[in-house]
Amino acid sequence: MTVKHRIALVWALSVWLITGAVPATASYMDLMDYPRLKAELGAAVPTGDGIQVMHVEVSDSQGDYMPDDSNAEFETPDKSFTNVSASSPGDSSHATTVGINFYGNDTSVAPDVGIDEAVLNYEAIDWLYSFLEFGNVAEPDATTARVANHSWIVGTGLSWIDGDILRRIDYTVEEDDLIQVAGAPNTGQSAPIFKDAYNEISVGLTSGAHESGTTDVDGVYTDDRVAPTLVTPGYNKADTAAYTSYATPMVSATAAMLLEVAQDASLSSGAITNRTRTIQHAETSEVIKAVLMAGADRAVDNPRGADLTDYAVDTTNNLDSRYGAGQMNIYNSYRILAAGEQESEQDGIGGIIEAFGWDYDTAFGGDAGSNDVGSYFFTPTAAWMLDRLQATLVWNLDVDIDLDIDLDEVEFTTAFYDLDLFLFDVTGGGETSLASSTSTEHNTENIFYEGLILGHTYELRVAPKDGQDDFAWDYGLAWQVPEPATLSFLALGGLLLLRRRR
Repeated sequence: MTVKHRIALVWALSVWLITGAVPATASYMDLMDYPRLKAELGAAVPTGDGIQVMHVEVSDSQGDYMPDDSNAEFETPDKSFTNVSASSPGDSSHATTVGINFYGNDTSVAPDVGIDEAVLNYEAIDWLYSFLEFGNVAEPDATTARVANHSWIVGTGLSWIDGDILRRIDYTVEEDDLIQVAGAPNTGQSAPIFKDAYNEISVGLTSGAHESGTTDVDGVYTDDRVAPTLVTPGYNKADTAAYTSYATPMVSATAAMLLEVAQDASLSSGAITNRTRTIQHAETSEVIKAVLMAGADRAVDNPRGADLTDYAVDTTNNLDSRYGAGQMNIYNSYRILAAGEQESEQDGIGGIIEAFGWDYDTAFGGDAGSNDVGSYFFTPTAAWMLDRLQATLVWNLDVDIDLDIDLDEVEFTTAFYDLDLFLFDVTGGGETSLASSTSTEHNTENIFYEGLILGHTYELRVAPKDGQDDFAWDYGLAWQVPEPATLSFLALGGLLLLRRRR
């Protein structure tokens, strides 16, 4: 029996029949600060234009995994779909609902996805074998797609969900900057899941009705790491029922929207080349993940459904083990990204940063005796509105694949480089430690500090953890000193629009 024949069961992340439905009073866009962004940018609001995505779906009982292309959300303008797995005899209601939240014309924040670049539709098991090349002496396929959505999980009792698949997932994120977005299991669906990987973005529900944390797979993929990364309300368009199936494409759509913005070369200080293309620093998987996390809300009063009122920092990287970074805020994340790259003192001139921004360091860690600290200085003014700093540092697990065709073997080598994040008050040349994030098991560090003082000078510092050999690795850092939701940033918004080329 081949490895492929041992595949027994996969589940969609939501039930097929949802009862007790009532008409919606708000779409997910309304619950995550998108109307404010639309009001300020108007016709210039990004739409995911030109971003190619993967929509990976488990087959239903009829073998169907394709969205219904006749659905009104996929027409006028018409979406294009490429049935990569080429085995779906019909349409899937689950895939249709996920697709509506991912790239629907009226519901998604990325309505132009699927217009210029066809959506790549995969059946889940085929995706594991034909794209990830699981079970084969081959590396995962190179791809020009930028976001992959996974609103499905693998059934319990399947021993093949191990480090092999997780390493392949992490490899695609690092090598191709394919942003893998995976839903956490709903409450009671305790099953292996892609959220055990390091480099992907995992998604739960604002209500907390999902399974949290990672499982102990091997010496690399350990338990007790934070998952999910973010939460969203998780509604479909017409129902009050919330499932992680519907929460996940909300994040995937926002990632696609941000990637459109990130292609503007004026926002980045440079570019990198991966297996398939050259991309701007702003487009990297590390920066997009950091921007989403740094923009998230830790307290939310949703007009429809669950609020977020009990966020508690209970992890070593300063997150909530159930809610991750909090509920995604589309407006905040856009502002962080659109503020542009602002380099550290060591890489730029002075290292002075603004209230919103991000940086991407291509080779950090002290290799060859250099670049072993990243210093970012700021002095809050009255115009910064609030006294709170929210910052996220993200780097990927390094995965190498060695193929021995003669021996029919695949050997993976992983390296976990450990970075820390600190906040100091350096007013007047002193150095007072205010906050730190120094986890040893996560590949994100987070600071949420309230109490900034006008006129004081602060340093946000990235450093490798002591005791490691020198290395050269990339990271993304994002931050904000957010303003109250009731205030506008019209003046700053005008500057941001001037910096963007459309």
